[in-house]
Amino acid sequence: MKDMRDNNGTGEVYGLITTGGSWRMFSYNGIDFQMTRKIEAVSEGMDQERELWMKEYSIVG
Repeated sequence: MKDMRDNNGTGEVYGLITTGGSWRMFSYNGIDFQMTRKIEAVSEGMDQERELWMKEYSIVG
């Protein structure tokens, strides 16, 4: 992610790391990296808990 941002100029870059079942989203702004909590690919009740899902597992707002 650092190389991607360094080679493309300014702005924020985003990335995903996965094991297939678990995911983490990352962002890098040139100074700091941010990382979400581990996200399971399928979560029971996620369709009923959209606000919690967006708050806890999203860095894109």
